[in-house]
Amino acid sequence: YSRVAKNYKVRDRKVRPGPFSVLLGAQMPAVLLELGYVTNEAEARRLDRLRLEQVMETSTAGFMICDAEGRLLTVNDALGELLGRSESELMDIPLDELDVLEDEAQTLARLASVAREGELVYETRLRSAALGPIDVEISATHLDIEGGRVFLYIHDIRERKRRERELRYRSLDLER
Repeated sequence: YSRVAKNYKVRDRKVRPGPFSVLLGAQMPAVLLELGYVTNEAEARRLDRLRLEQVMETSTAGFMICDAEGRLLTVNDALGELLGRSESELMDIPLDELDVLEDEAQTLARLASVAREGELVYETRLRSAALGPIDVEISATHLDIEGGRVFLYIHDIRERKRRERELRYRSLDLER
C-alpha cells in the first residue's frame, strides 16, 4: 500500500464487510473493485435508472412507463416512431387517449388489474398520427415503486394480424 500511495493519490477507505466470494483454485491473486456503489441505495437506484434508460433506448419495441392514473412518465424513441409522434407530444397524451378501444374508466380498470396481478399481456389498437389505428400487443408489468409504476412494452402486430386475416379468407374459400 505504501509504495502505491507514494506514486498515486490514494484514499484508504478501510476494509468493509461485504457479500464476497472466494474463488477456489485461482492461479493468481485478484482485486475486487466496486465501480458503482451498489451497496449505497441512492447510487444503486441511479445505476438502475441508467440501465433502464439504456434498455429503453436500444429496444426496437415501443416502451413507456405510466403511473396508476395512466399519465405517461417515460417513452422511448421506438414508440415515437411507431405512433408518428415526438416524445414531447406523447408525454402530453394520457394513455386512455392513445388507446382506440378503451375509454378512461376501462384504462384505469386495466391498470388496476395489472397492479393486482403484477403483469398482463393484451392486444389493443393505438392511435398513430400518420397511420391511424395500429394493432399492438402490450406486455404490462407493475412495480411497486414511487406510488406504483406500470412498465408497458408495445409490440407492433400489424403483420401478424394481416396474416391471420389472410388465413381466415383462405379457409372461407376452401369451405365454399
